[in-house]
Formats: sequence, C-alpha cells, structure tokens
Amino acid sequence: TTDVDVSGISVDENVGDPSIRQQRYADVDDQSILDVLHKSFRNDPVVFDVADSIEVSVENRTVTLTGNANRLIEKTKAESLAHGVVGVNRVVNEVKVQRPQNAPSDIEIVEETQAALMRSPYLQRRDFRVHCQRAHVSLYGLVGDRLEKQVAGWLADAVTGVVHVNNSLAVEPPWKEKS
Repeated sequence: TTDVDVSGISVDENVGDPSIRQQRYADVDDQSILDVLHKSFRNDPVVFDVADSIEVSVENRTVTLTGNANRLIEKTKAESLAHGVVGVNRVVNEVKVQRPQNAPSDIEIVEETQAALMRSPYLQRRDFRVHCQRAHVSLYGLVGDRLEKQVAGWLADAVTGVVHVNNSLAVEPPWKEKS
C-alpha cells in the first residue's frame, strides 16, 4: 500500500456546495409559482388540452384551481402537478368535471372501464365489479396490493365520461403459512 501525503490540504468548513439550499424551505413568491404551474399545465400530456379552461390563482403559497375539465384524470393530474411545485403549501381543487354533450351512457362507461381493467398488464386479478350511476364509477373486488388498487383507480379515472371514482377495492392480506 502507498501512503497519501495530506500535510498541505486544509478544509474550510465555511465553504459549502452552492447547489445545496441554505434554507430548509424554498423562498418562492406567488407569481413564480403561478408561472411554473402555467408552464406545467401546457407541457403535461394529460392536462394540456384543458390548460386554458383551468383557472389558477396563488395566494400565500396556496394554489386554488377552478374551471372545467373533460375527464376526471385531468382534474386529478392538475392537482398533482400543483402539489409538485416547489414552494406550494396547499392546493384547493375546485375544478368541475363536465360531461360532454355526447357523453357515454352509464352502461358504456361500465363496459369501457371493465375493458381497461382487463387490458392492464399491471393487474393480476380480474374479478372486479364495476358499477356506474350518473357517471360516478364504483370499483369492487379484491386486489393483491395497494399498487394494484391504485392502478385500477387510475384506469377508471381515464375513462371518458367518468366524473368521480369510488375505489372500494379491498387489498388482500398476504398469505401466511399455518402450522
């Protein structure tokens, strides 16, 4: 082994990495949050269609979303994008999901939701029950884990005409060997 000569090296503890934030929380003003949100909405593949119909206001780092969306997934994605902006403390989502003029019937929504669940490679189980009343979808059945439950909810969110999803899927407890 060889020794390293460190006799000429000094460490200044007052010099830090400039990429590390000095404060625990970012000091961001409301206008910069608003600018970032507008840019995020226009660049997101889910929200960009309705970016102009969602009104965004920011006051004291609280984001309020109002306006209309065509699908539930657009509403939830807009809220998710707002939560992801540095400096945002709270998000109030008052976006309304508007059923289009040629909205599918409840039966068509059930069929499309069932088809989306069956197509998914992420869902192990296929014994879901889907109920729809006035574009409000309810999911019933058993899934293997929380991720499967979440994926099923996302798939139902994305179905055209769905206004609300009640994800009542139960997560099956893991199997335990018995003596």
